[in-house]
Amino acid sequence: MAFLGVGLRSDMEQKMFQFEDPKFTGLYVYDTSVENFADQIPIEIPIPECHPHGINILDLDNHDSNNLLRIFIVSHAYTYSDGKTKLGNEEVVIFDFDAVKKIRVGDFIRVRHPEKMWHLNDVAAISKNSFIVSNWHNDLTDNYPSLLKFLTILTLDYYRATSFIEFDDTGKVVSSQFVTSPSKQSNGVLYDRNSKRLFVNNMMFSQTIVYNFDYNHPENPPTHIKTIQLNPAFN
Repeated sequence: MAFLGVGLRSDMEQKMFQFEDPKFTGLYVYDTSVENFADQIPIEIPIPECHPHGINILDLDNHDSNNLLRIFIVSHAYTYSDGKTKLGNEEVVIFDFDAVKKIRVGDFIRVRHPEKMWHLNDVAAISKNSFIVSNWHNDLTDNYPSLLKFLTILTLDYYRATSFIEFDDTGKVVSSQFVTSPSKQSNGVLYDRNSKRLFVNNMMFSQTIVYNFDYNHPENPPTHIKTIQLNPAFN
């Protein structure tokens, strides 16, 4: 199955490009097991006040929940073109999806944390109730004077590390911490639960940084394994 985010907008993009307001926000779901799957009419999952960016999927079959997938979606805050109507927050939206019946199951869970989830890019599901997000810059600097913002960007104060978040079934954060050092414009993030390796893409320097990180003991800081230099066009 393929889950595609629809309606991606962010305050930064709106300020720069003045996009039209999205008419649908949520996910399109395609069954990739059939031929010519791209030609099918997708299943629509509308998600109110959601402007989806990074998406990750956790197979709940390993958690005694047959046929269920847990979907994790980065959602941006967005101010509409009237300059007054603001919907959504920088958050991760989570829901369960029945892969057989092809329907959403249960309510949406929305997780926010103003100190560990700033301007999000991507999410990596760790367990049913935990994930890692990449923060690519600090929204608090958006209103700084240009010179001060430039000086802030020269330091790593402008950037935020990846964050490990644990939450309950209501979306309340029960524990949180930064797990990697500030990285200039962290973009994609991936976690391999088998090898316990965390992969973070640094889009400014076209690098993927690999760490050892045991999600069973998040209090232990990750250890750097290697930095992979990629093509300059890599994002």
